[in-house]
Amino acid sequence: MEYSPERALEIILNNINQCMGFQFEETCKKFLQENPDLFGFTPRVIGKHWGRVPYKKNESYDIDLVAYDEKNILFGECKWSNKKVGLNEYKRLLLRSEYVNTGNRKKIYVIFSKSGFEEDLLSLQSENLYLITPLNMAEVYGI
Repeated sequence: MEYSPERALEIILNNINQCMGFQFEETCKKFLQENPDLFGFTPRVIGKHWGRVPYKKNESYDIDLVAYDEKNILFGECKWSNKKVGLNEYKRLLLRSEYVNTGNRKKIYVIFSKSGFEEDLLSLQSENLYLITPLNMAEVYGI
C-alpha cells in the first residue's frame, strides 16, 4: 500500500470533529469536577447516562453528563460544533432528562458549546440552566 499524504489529511479532517467531541466531553466533565461551587452542589457521582426511550422499543438516548448528590441532579450536553446551540438542543435535553428517575432531586441543566449559543437560548439562562463556552471555562481558570 502506498502512503498518500492527501488521503491521510482527508481522513483526519473528516474525523477530527468526532475525536474533538469526545475530548470536549472529557474536558467538560473535568470542569464540573473541579468547579462544583459554580453549580451549587458537589456531585457524589459524575458520568454519562444512556438507555431506551420508554414505549419506543427501537429508540435509545444518551446524556453526555449526569452528576448528582442526595438533593441535586445535573444533566449536561457537550456540543463541539461550528454552529451555535439553540433552544431545540435545550428542549432535547429536557426531554431526555425525563427518562431518568430523579426522585425529589432539584434538576439543573448545563450546556457546553464550542461556538456559543443562540439568543433564544441565552434569554433562558438561569440558576437552573448554565450555558458555558470554552472562553467561560478559561475565565474561571484565570486564563
